[in-house]
Amino acid sequence: MGYVYMIGPAEPMLPYRVKIGKADDVHRRLRGLQTGSPVKLKIMWMTEHPEPYRLEAKLKASLAKQQVHGEWFELGANPLKVIQDVMPAAEPIPLATGSQKQHPGALSLLLEQARIAFGADERITSRELLKRLQAIPDSPWLVWGENDAACRNLATVLRSAGIEPRKIRFPGIGPVQGYVRSDMEQAWARMTGGTIVPPVI
Repeated sequence: MGYVYMIGPAEPMLPYRVKIGKADDVHRRLRGLQTGSPVKLKIMWMTEHPEPYRLEAKLKASLAKQQVHGEWFELGANPLKVIQDVMPAAEPIPLATGSQKQHPGALSLLLEQARIAFGADERITSRELLKRLQAIPDSPWLVWGENDAACRNLATVLRSAGIEPRKIRFPGIGPVQGYVRSDMEQAWARMTGGTIVPPVI
């Protein structure tokens, strides 16, 4: 796991140049960049990712026309909107600056697709839920992969809706991490204004 970030001037200025890169510790990277910068810098955006090298390359390729030099880009007066527009839908858990809150769209999308993935089951393992989510056409969760980090990403997003994975005993498997329908239904009801809408299969 690592982070892909955008660092730029703390105050808008022209030309508005920002740096896009990857780091294990974005705040330490900010301190290092600040030492050599004549203007105050800030973290404008960052996202945790299991393959930060791949996401960084994808973003830089999408923004190649705005590249000034190396990792520095001119993204206009609203760099954050540019990043949000080009950020592939398949990327997990975008984080807000500093607070490390997820992108608001990630949770609603995951809850909506979890209704489909859950089907009629009363309980499901974390790995099976992830597998079903990734089987949805044009699934944005494929980038998570299939390892333990993928299950942690899934848990991180669902946790913000008050849904925690439970240790559940499944026949032939034993006790493993999973989810139960009753926990999901509470979140689905909140999402739909109190009415649990049956999934469209």
